[in-house]
Amino acid sequence: MRLPIFQAAFAALTLACMAACASPPTPTPAQQAAAPATTPAADPYLWLEDVEGARALAWVNQENARSLPVLQNDPRYAHLLRASLQVAQNNDRLPLGGIQNGFLYNFWQDAEHVRGIWRRATLASYASGHPRWETILDVDAVSRAENANWVFEGADCEPSGVRC
Repeated sequence: MRLPIFQAAFAALTLACMAACASPPTPTPAQQAAAPATTPAADPYLWLEDVEGARALAWVNQENARSLPVLQNDPRYAHLLRASLQVAQNNDRLPLGGIQNGFLYNFWQDAEHVRGIWRRATLASYASGHPRWETILDVDAVSRAENANWVFEGADCEPSGVRC
């Protein structure tokens, strides 16, 4: 079973990301009160929000060129990549999701739906082991129709579930 290798790789990557992205400790209320009032500085990384902008893409390409050789030269890389892809692209994985108003909502990606589909099945259908999915949003179809690079980031639905 290859899952422990994937879990180990994922855990190592998670720890590395946590260490790299660690924030300084939040000051206590006493420290905040003692600190002089200042206006926040402008965000020096605001240009990264333009994800398709020339400057942001140049930075991404530069960082990829710097880090990818390090990863690829690790003797474990090829095996871990294959194992990770096998797990991530396995159609037998559990379709987990959120329950609302008698439906299980699930976001699913596979070879046919690279950008993904947001779908739902009744709880009875899901519990049967052979869910009958109803597609709510096909992100690939919308991206093709609008010639845009759409990404599903989730949905906020009102309690009735009628509008999201």
